[in-house]
Amino acid sequence: MRAVVMISIFFTFSCCAKSRSSRLPFEGEEKHAKMILIPAGEFIFGCNSDKCSEDDPKFKNVFLDEYYIDKTEVTVEQYLSFYYYRPKEPVVIIESIGVGPSRCNLPAFLSMNLESRLHHPMNCINWNTAQNFCRWKGKRLPTEQEWEKAARGTDGRQYPWGDSEPDCNKAVFKDLCFFYSFKGKQKHKRLMTKPVCSTPEGKSPFGLCDTMGNVEEWVLSRRNEKPEDIHIAKGGSFADSMKLKDEEKKVWSRTGSVDRPFSGSGFRCAWSKNEYNLNLLEDDEEDKK
Repeated sequence: MRAVVMISIFFTFSCCAKSRSSRLPFEGEEKHAKMILIPAGEFIFGCNSDKCSEDDPKFKNVFLDEYYIDKTEVTVEQYLSFYYYRPKEPVVIIESIGVGPSRCNLPAFLSMNLESRLHHPMNCINWNTAQNFCRWKGKRLPTEQEWEKAARGTDGRQYPWGDSEPDCNKAVFKDLCFFYSFKGKQKHKRLMTKPVCSTPEGKSPFGLCDTMGNVEEWVLSRRNEKPEDIHIAKGGSFADSMKLKDEEKKVWSRTGSVDRPFSGSGFRCAWSKNEYNLNLLEDDEEDKK
C-alpha cells in the first residue's frame, strides 16, 4: 500500500474563470480516434516467471473479446476539455497532492503557463476521477486483463518490448532515466513525467506507448468497483524504480492503493461493444484475496 502525505487542492468545474462549452468532446469526432483495436483471442495473463511475488496475478490463458484502448496515456491537453466543461453541479475533478504543483501537470500548466506540459500524461489523479473522465468520453477504464493484453501482446513476454533488459529508451523509471554519477556518488535529476511516446523503443506489440513507466495507470479490477475500494494500477511510474531488491517490475506487476492520487498516477481509456470482458472480472475475485 502506498503511504501518501496529502495537502489537497481542489479544482472544480465551477471555479474556473475560462468559458466552458456544453458540447461533449466526442460529438462530431470519431469515437476511436487515437485508439488501437485489440483483436479477440487468447493471451497469457499474469506472472509466468519462476520469481512471482504474492501480489502478482496468477498465470493463466485468458480469452478476451475485441476492444479498443487509447494509444497513449491521457494527456493534459486531452483532459482540458473535461476540465473546462460545465455540468449542472460542481464536481471535484483533480486533487493535487503535497509534492509541489510543479510535479502535477495540470496545475503546472494552469498556474505556471507551462505549455510544454500539454503533451505530458495527466497525473495526480485518482481512480474515480479517471473513470469519470472515461465515461464522459463514452468509454471506461480498461480491465486489468485488457490493459495487460494490450501491453504485452500474446506471446507471454515480460515487457512490452520483449524480454531484453529495460533502459531509458524503453521506459521512464527513476533508476533508468534520472540517476547519474557525480564525483563517485549517485545523484538524481529532478523527477517528473516525460511527454507521451517519448520512448518509442518501448512500444507494445500492438503499438501502445508508455505501458511501462511515465505514469502508472488505473484499471478496473472487479465488477461494480466503488471509489472507496482498493484499486489496481499497472505499469509503474517515473517515481518508481524498475528494480527493487530481488524484484523487478514486469508487465504483470500491480500496485494496490486506496483512491488517492499521487504525482505518478495516470490512466488511459478503453471501449468495447459488449460486456464480455467486464464479466470476466467476477471470476477474478479469488485472485485478489
